[in-house]
Amino acid sequence: MIIDEARLSSTLSLPKGRVLCSRVIEGGILPHQSACEILPMAWHAIASKAPASAADDGEDRLLRALTGLVLTVQPSVDPSILCRCLDATISIGEDLSNITQSRTRMELLHSILSNGKSKCAQDSDLDGVWKEKEAAFMQILASQQK
Repeated sequence: MIIDEARLSSTLSLPKGRVLCSRVIEGGILPHQSACEILPMAWHAIASKAPASAADDGEDRLLRALTGLVLTVQPSVDPSILCRCLDATISIGEDLSNITQSRTRMELLHSILSNGKSKCAQDSDLDGVWKEKEAAFMQILASQQK
């Protein structure tokens, strides 16, 4: 599947784009696997920008829809997608304040970290990869407290 990351990011920068994306995920219009494929790019697009100041801008709804994708047991999100989500988090850099300022952003990050750890531990190919990425993320967290 080819996803135009620039267009997705541009779409998610607008309240109507966030609402539309959350609707197609919640309503099942976008098939589960396709929704999972956009998850890392959508997470990066949201997490790399400051939280919106308006309460009804669609961001919380979209984040809850994405969290639902991560937490869904059957069909579950592929562990490699969770690895890409962690990569997206790491690529944001040393300043995680865009994530920590929002409860729903933190909820999505928590679901990525907890489900990623458990699902990648079951996959011998991804277990070591996840542990490396997790260690890199923990270093970023440690640098936040200094």
